[in-house]
Amino acid sequence: MGRQTVPRKRAPGTVTSKRASIQSQTNTHLMWLVIIVLHCASFTKGLTPIVLPQTMTTETGKTITFQCGFTDLNTDKIHFYIMGSKVNDSVNCPGDEAKYLPKQSMKAYCSPKGNGQIASWELGGTSEDDNNTMFLCRVNHYNDTVGYLYVYANDSYYAKLIGYVIGGFLAALITVIVAYILLKRSEKAQRCFRSVGGIQDDGPR
Repeated sequence: MGRQTVPRKRAPGTVTSKRASIQSQTNTHLMWLVIIVLHCASFTKGLTPIVLPQTMTTETGKTITFQCGFTDLNTDKIHFYIMGSKVNDSVNCPGDEAKYLPKQSMKAYCSPKGNGQIASWELGGTSEDDNNTMFLCRVNHYNDTVGYLYVYANDSYYAKLIGYVIGGFLAALITVIVAYILLKRSEKAQRCFRSVGGIQDDGPR
């Protein structure tokens, strides 16, 4: 008969040490996982929106403001974009100074609010060219938020504008006519004009 191979028994200490090694590695992995989770959570802790851009509708000639604000930004910034037919620009808060765009009647600025920041785009005297302008708010670790501006023509606004122009013209015309009549009837004014023009009234001799 052949020799039978008898399995060698492992020493109890060897098994125990391997189990301890596996458990140690598992604990290390869990520790790193907790550190990563806490590290990621530190960026989003307290990141709460104060105000987000909304789609708004307004009539021509009005002033309207779009805002985007968050608390506890830490090292992050608010990137607030405006994209339309008149302008494509952005403001970053905190950090950027106020922007003034006089040709487009727009301005952008940052303002603190508690432990947060608010980025704003203000449009003055809206016109039909501002229709479909998009406002995009972007912050790391938060979904992008978009709002649109829709502008409709205000017939009463144009009627008032035309009325002001016609009224101003008529007022100026009436003022000139009244002044001419008064000067025509005033003897002192006529003598003054004659003396300036070199014409002297000798009067009766």
